[in-house]
Amino acid sequence: MVHQIDNKYINLNPSELLPSDFRHPVFVLGLMRSGTSLLLNILSEHPQLLKIGVELNSIWTQIGGACCQGECHYKTAKDVKPEYVVNMTNYFRESIFYYRSGRQAWKRFLFSRKYGSGGISKDWDQIIPVNKSPHLSNKALYLHEMFPESKFILIIRSIQSHSYSLKRHFEKDYEKRKLVNYLPQDGKNCWTRMWLEDLADKDQNRIFPSNFSLIPEAWIHMNYQTIKDLENCGTEFYRIFSYEDLIQKPEVVLSGMFDFLGLDSKHNKNVQKIAGRKRKVFNAHTVDPLNAWKKKLTEVEIGAIEGLLMNNKMKYFSILESINSCSQEKIVDRLPPTY
Repeated sequence: MVHQIDNKYINLNPSELLPSDFRHPVFVLGLMRSGTSLLLNILSEHPQLLKIGVELNSIWTQIGGACCQGECHYKTAKDVKPEYVVNMTNYFRESIFYYRSGRQAWKRFLFSRKYGSGGISKDWDQIIPVNKSPHLSNKALYLHEMFPESKFILIIRSIQSHSYSLKRHFEKDYEKRKLVNYLPQDGKNCWTRMWLEDLADKDQNRIFPSNFSLIPEAWIHMNYQTIKDLENCGTEFYRIFSYEDLIQKPEVVLSGMFDFLGLDSKHNKNVQKIAGRKRKVFNAHTVDPLNAWKKKLTEVEIGAIEGLLMNNKMKYFSILESINSCSQEKIVDRLPPTY
């Protein structure tokens, strides 16, 4: 439920309601099946970075004014209200207190042992909450208005690999629960998960499973919009990395991320250990997350991706250029040979 706030807060600028006892959150953004969970768990190995929940979709929807369940609407700074700032500031503050308990430290230990990632001991005096959700990716301007000093890390997976992984994710949703996914045509609102009986008033061409091309279409338009929104926040507040770089050269990518976040230098040894750690990549749908698409996507599906890329060259080049501009070193040309 929404916390009640005093009338004295109503006419204040949201910035006057910001946290003073902990640093503004770090937000991990990226489309579904782009590696946001993997990245969140790795970042949380740092003593200053505390993973808050899993995705907090219900929390953002109920008290944060950012619908992340059901219909996932695009949000900007004009949508922020003082009560949402108070609610989420209080939520992060209360969560930090909750995670300080010995019971939660034991849970972090068990998670780390099971999955090989995630931190245990924390620097509570300099703690920074970290939140990730694909459904916040179309709300960067909203988050920046709410927490102006927050930093954003956007992770982008290749369109081919992402398309295969999300296809399998959606197919399992349908096989197990008969849920389908609807994509609005505006290029800003995210996927909406729906029951079959609720589709009567929806455009049947905008539904998966049935129209595979919606997945790469969403990759192009939503990544492009997220990047434009982050550019409006200011280059000092965001970095963009590719999933493939994170998997293939974690030392370079993770060192760049931690440096961007401006963490205390006393933890530099931890950074070196985290960046250099050999870890198993857990993926819910594929054994080889980088190359599975080459064998699993049909020729028709690969053709659909190529057709969308040809028709959206400007946006595609812009996305790749944004990834390259944030890289620590020059990345080999990311474009397929045919482009």
